Amino acid sequence: MVDVRPPIEIGPPVSTAPQTNPPMVIAAQVMSRPSAEILDRFYPRRARERGVRGQATVRCLVSIDGKLEQCRVVQESPPEYGFGAAALRYAEFVEAAPQTVDGVAIDGGEISMSIVFVP
Repeated sequence: MVDVRPPIEIGPPVSTAPQTNPPMVIAAQVMSRPSAEILDRFYPRRARERGVRGQATVRCLVSIDGKLEQCRVVQESPPEYGFGAAALRYAEFVEAAPQTVDGVAIDGGEISMSIVFVP
């Protein structure tokens, strides 16, 4: 008598552990920027006197309560007029939403923000 059943294939063991989804992460983001009057207050004096336009990009950590912390200038143009320092002062007035993981706010999300100064 001949066995005509198909062969049994043996593969890797099947996991019985519950499958977990990767965490849902929502990045920190700027919620509101200060008014033009606040920006004007920080415009570098020498640049204003010479009619120089400039910009700076700052990178900051966002605390759980939406405050920007440990901001640093990553780019400024032109560099000799103080637009980076002005952007750091301006960033103190920015409001942000913290990063969330599975709907829970956490410290340490990071944002980059470019600020343009026009005389």
